[in-house]
Amino acid sequence: MTFGERRKLPARRKGYNQRFVILDGKRRVVVYLRTGEYPDGTLGEIFCDVSQNVDSSLGALVNMWCIAISLALQYGCPLDTLTDQYTFTKFAPSGVVQSHDRLKMCTSIADAIFRDLAIHYLQRDDLAHVPAEEPTP
Repeated sequence: MTFGERRKLPARRKGYNQRFVILDGKRRVVVYLRTGEYPDGTLGEIFCDVSQNVDSSLGALVNMWCIAISLALQYGCPLDTLTDQYTFTKFAPSGVVQSHDRLKMCTSIADAIFRDLAIHYLQRDDLAHVPAEEPTP
């Protein structure tokens, strides 16, 4: 089996920042998701930071997982394949999502991140809990 060539991102790139909060019982986990895009607007990398009130091991694992996801994207793995793999995964923290305009619940950090990415980059409104607002004329 051979891999394709890595498609590197330019030094200056666009993307977006999304902050959301996961309420898991008595825990309040703040997640900061940042994306990096290729000039054509496709996703090329993700970064994720979690609030300081969670186990540092979880934060380190999330960071390493984001690097692996970014490399998979840069080597040509389709975002829809990754979305199918990671949405609906179940592990803590999970629960009510606050401060996100389209998500209200998640089954894990991975579920919330890939729902957000799929909504934004794949127009997967079926993974949103709140419909997109209609633009006013």
